[in-house]
Amino acid sequence: MSPIGKIRISVFLLGILICLFVASVHGKPAGGNSGEDDGSNSDESENSSEEEGGKYSDFFEKSSDVPSFCQEKACPKFTAEYELRNYGKTSWLTVGKSGFVDSLKDLKSYLNGKNAENRKIKIGVPVLKEYVGDNTQPERMLFYTSETNLPNPIDSTVVRVYIPSGLRYVKVFGGFATNTVVVANKKQLVGKISGGYDTGSYYAAIFNSPFQKEDRHNELWVLATQAPV
Repeated sequence: MSPIGKIRISVFLLGILICLFVASVHGKPAGGNSGEDDGSNSDESENSSEEEGGKYSDFFEKSSDVPSFCQEKACPKFTAEYELRNYGKTSWLTVGKSGFVDSLKDLKSYLNGKNAENRKIKIGVPVLKEYVGDNTQPERMLFYTSETNLPNPIDSTVVRVYIPSGLRYVKVFGGFATNTVVVANKKQLVGKISGGYDTGSYYAAIFNSPFQKEDRHNELWVLATQAPV
């Protein structure tokens, strides 16, 4: 082989060696795990975002008296004149009395297992005061239970009531749900709604014990017969 041929072969081999060296340097990450992502870049990005957000957190005014979606930051206050809610079918118990304490006393035996299935029943909130027509005095108290199939009562004074699913106009108010307060809120509510509503009955929904004096939450429920336009 001529000297020129030998030189050409040497240059060619040297070029191959250089290519292999470059590929070995740039083709692997520093840790030696080729083609694998250890997640460090993602972690660094998340940490960077948290650090970036932390830079501006001091600009936000804190407030606890705001809706949960404001995330304890000051936000515009609003008052809802009423809400339109869609409830499913609900189960209630009553003994036909209008007083809370007297009703609960008479209901106690049924809740403790004196029923056709000898099982205990739990009640929840709210407790409803049911008003019929334009009456300003409640007809009876209704106690909510999440049970969908209540056992038959042994005591004939215990009555199971099922309120069907449907739309309800709801107005929230505080304090004690006295009859005067309930009737006033009902008048305000029906004066605001634009859809049809059931004139046969309405309810005061009470969420607090009668012994709780502060931070009380009550609602006025009117069953809708037609959604607002």
